[in-house]
Amino acid sequence: MRHFYADYQSLRYGWYLLFGQNWSLVTAEKSGMMPRQENIPLTIDGQYVPGFDWLRVSQVRLVKKFADGVSVGISAENPAAQVAAGTTAPAAANLNNNSFYNTPGASNAFASTTNLSTDSVPDIVGKVAFDPGWGHYEILGLTRWFRSRYTVTGQQTNRVTHGYGFGGSVLLPLVSKVLDFQASFLGGQGIGRYGSAGEPDATVNPADGSLTPLHGYHALGGLVLRPAPAWTLMAYGGVEHVSARSYDVASGATTPVLYGYGYGSPLFSNAGCETEGSSVCAANTSSIKSGTLGGWWKFYEGQLGNMQIGLTDTYIRREIFAGVGGAPTTSINITLVSFRYYPYQK
Repeated sequence: MRHFYADYQSLRYGWYLLFGQNWSLVTAEKSGMMPRQENIPLTIDGQYVPGFDWLRVSQVRLVKKFADGVSVGISAENPAAQVAAGTTAPAAANLNNNSFYNTPGASNAFASTTNLSTDSVPDIVGKVAFDPGWGHYEILGLTRWFRSRYTVTGQQTNRVTHGYGFGGSVLLPLVSKVLDFQASFLGGQGIGRYGSAGEPDATVNPADGSLTPLHGYHALGGLVLRPAPAWTLMAYGGVEHVSARSYDVASGATTPVLYGYGYGSPLFSNAGCETEGSSVCAANTSSIKSGTLGGWWKFYEGQLGNMQIGLTDTYIRREIFAGVGGAPTTSINITLVSFRYYPYQK
């Protein structure tokens, strides 16, 4: 179920209350801040493009629209931390084992393959949107809390750390109803979950079992061209970057051994990344970059609705942090074709 929500609107006072599963308030809009007005990339792939910030998530949202084209909203949204906790240490010296930050879904009547993060406070998103008459403009702020359980005997406690993000977006009609330009940006720490590339939000500090939010940013730019009523052409370019946060811990009394923990540690091994089938490849991602070209042709529009054919080509490049064995990169090119029929819709 992608969308399942209800809202209560007051037309007289210009506000609405939404509750249920819908696009995150982080997602850019086309105008105002009304649901179903989101500015979604027109790609065939429902994962969209790197650099695009979005979720479909349970939430409670309150929005107020003012007469001068300003909308202000705040949303409390279901949290889910994405944690990457690597180590070079053997089991006996693995300090990450002292920290628990998720629970298996099977113990909560969810899918056994899905782990649930132990966050206790919703993500809070605040946004202001402006529609001055030409273009649409947004600024937003995001705050998150990450919780883990430290289990060292005699020191058991909950550890809570804080993540945040700031950003915004613009949608500009360069040529009315013909050519639109869009751009968006989100930067901060602990924001990985909100990007299409799914980079991590945090890693584990082995000293106290707390979750350390990772710094990063997402950026997206795009053009949408409508040269004729039946044609829509598009071009998008985006990047998602996350910074390394690693810890080096010496273990052993007589001949200490240096072990690496965290995310992006230079002690992690990438020695097998160029060998097919090898498991010796930490490959902690630093950046995902992409470019997409494509379009839609609405070849039929009539009493039965409309039918469209779409074609997109996407190039994606993945870069990883250097470790033992270097920092190899990889890329892929994806071409998709789609046929769609929308009954009784224009």
